[in-house]
Amino acid sequence: TSVWAHGQAYKGENKTEDLLGNMMLSYANTWGKHKLDVLGLAEVQKKILTGFYTTVTNFTTDQYGYNNLQAGAVRLWEGTGSFYESPRLASFLARINYVYDGKYVLTANARADASSKVGENNRWGFFPGVSVGWNVMEEDFWKDSKVSGVISNLKPRVSYGVNGNVNGIGNYEVYGEYAQVESKNYGGATGLYNSKLLNTNLRWEQSQTFEVGLDIGFLQNRLSFILDYYSRDTKDLLTKQALPGYTGFSDIVTNQG
Repeated sequence: TSVWAHGQAYKGENKTEDLLGNMMLSYANTWGKHKLDVLGLAEVQKKILTGFYTTVTNFTTDQYGYNNLQAGAVRLWEGTGSFYESPRLASFLARINYVYDGKYVLTANARADASSKVGENNRWGFFPGVSVGWNVMEEDFWKDSKVSGVISNLKPRVSYGVNGNVNGIGNYEVYGEYAQVESKNYGGATGLYNSKLLNTNLRWEQSQTFEVGLDIGFLQNRLSFILDYYSRDTKDLLTKQALPGYTGFSDIVTNQG
């Protein structure tokens, strides 16, 4: 809360509630030369955003502050409002780590997410990933070589994965949005108009990353380096596309690329 000069007072309240539920299952086992770790995760998240605010002016005295708002006249269109938003997200994740004889490493994961920000036809997004690595220094031919006394760690690796994003979309933007006419009067009643076009075909933005790397260490790892090369391409990029003026709208959120 705060008090403005010139006989104006403002009072408002914002409230955010985060509801989160998750369940995780894990399994680990080692037998012979095999080592396996498995993880499963399910998570549901709901956020509730509520608030209100009001501004009052034309007080006979400013000694009330914001404790007697009814003593003034409410500024209808720019000083009073309330809101409610409730975005939701459901996620499922599975991951497998497998190591054979301490030499060959495989990691595979898959994630599925559903967001209320995306249209019903494209609500779910699927994002897989896989990586493989080779601990060369664990091979017998490497241990028996003279170079192993100098290079103590050598691990080439390759990975590919997909990440999803819906942060570029408002909580209800996919369904279109309405706004109030600035004059707040249309034929003696409140006037509303379409401020944003709906687009229920919006999809998850996806970033595909391919990476090749090398971990290398010298002299019992007293000196070590991590070398990486990666390429990342984003498809179905969430962006705004300009529209011609005769449509009555300046732009529309869409997927491109």
